[in-house]
Amino acid sequence: MATVAQSQEGVELGRGTTSESQRLLDSENGVHTNACSSYCWKAACSFVIMAMLLGVVYWVVHLILIHEHSDLNGPEYDCDGDGVVDCGKYDRFGQTCANLDHCLWKYHLFSCLPPGKCCKCRATQCLANATAKAPEGEPDQSHVYDFGKWQNWANHIESCAPWTMPSDDKELAALLAYATEHGYKVRPSGATHSAGGLVTSQADTEVLVVSLGKYTAPEDWEYKLTPQEGKIAGRVMVNAGWTQLQLMAKIRPLNYFLPSQTAGYFFQLAGIVANTVHGGIYESGFIYEYVTRMRVMLHDGSIKVIDDEKDLRFWRTSFGLLGLIIGLEFELVQRPKLQVYTVPQRKLADWSEVEFWRYINVDAAANVPPSTPGFTEPTGSQEAASGEFFLNFGLDDLLGSSMLCVATRKNG
Repeated sequence: MATVAQSQEGVELGRGTTSESQRLLDSENGVHTNACSSYCWKAACSFVIMAMLLGVVYWVVHLILIHEHSDLNGPEYDCDGDGVVDCGKYDRFGQTCANLDHCLWKYHLFSCLPPGKCCKCRATQCLANATAKAPEGEPDQSHVYDFGKWQNWANHIESCAPWTMPSDDKELAALLAYATEHGYKVRPSGATHSAGGLVTSQADTEVLVVSLGKYTAPEDWEYKLTPQEGKIAGRVMVNAGWTQLQLMAKIRPLNYFLPSQTAGYFFQLAGIVANTVHGGIYESGFIYEYVTRMRVMLHDGSIKVIDDEKDLRFWRTSFGLLGLIIGLEFELVQRPKLQVYTVPQRKLADWSEVEFWRYINVDAAANVPPSTPGFTEPTGSQEAASGEFFLNFGLDDLLGSSMLCVATRKNG
């Protein structure tokens, strides 16, 4: 019993000790909490004060620079010296300078508020870049070089590179000789739809961009249609500077089509072949697969006709690295009728692989073979020749996921 009582006393003593310790711990935690709160407040206040100071410094520097550059009169903004300001305005809708013929936007720290301050005359913006001009002498070549500076279709890539447009083989060869003599890199450009800096960019120097937009090919290489019997209904030789629309205007009234297609009619044929332009049909490949001959100009101005498949495969999607494609021969197919129609938009039951393929295969009647990677049943009529699909991933519950398609049907 004594042992038990002693043990019980130890328990009671332990309880007392525990209670006292708890009071000490609670007191200490309170001190730590108060210290932490005080530290957090000080840190937050310091951060706010630092941000305010940085903001004040920024605006002081900005106002000084704005004051220094408040006068838009000068060679940076008056490009032709006639006393009329040509630059200094920014097109917020187009996200670039308002007068692109004369002005180029370049970012300068603290100097682009408002953005128009950085819209200056191209001549002053391009001082760091070599600027080509027509070589002197006879014959006069000025008309080849008077197309301004290259920019892409959406104007979000602007450059200091002269945009040149020779009109025939002789002028094109002369341009290549001039580029070689003066150390310029020659970059081909089609309908200016290339993304990124594929053709050129602001950072590139010593660049000449050459376009076939005004080029005329000799004799049959401008345009010649040759009907044939069999699977290949015909062949057409055509100026590589033509657009797909220009070619279709010639061959469509005769019921001819290219075996495949792109997503637009405005792409230049040379660009379609030298690049991987998006678009196609279910049973065919890219348009460049149906090129049977090319007429090309090499770096030294010499001209070759490429007709061996072993060589053609390197010139397809060559991006102008091997030379300039100036003439093309395509296979053609007979297609008396072609129907273009819109497949009704449908809200998907859920965003899933099955629903995705259901719209493509059933609604849009895509002629997709079951061996296609990712293919999921069910299969529809497969009567469509092509389809261009638009997806709404439905990031909000109100709209949900939906799909829409613009499709074509052969001889429909």
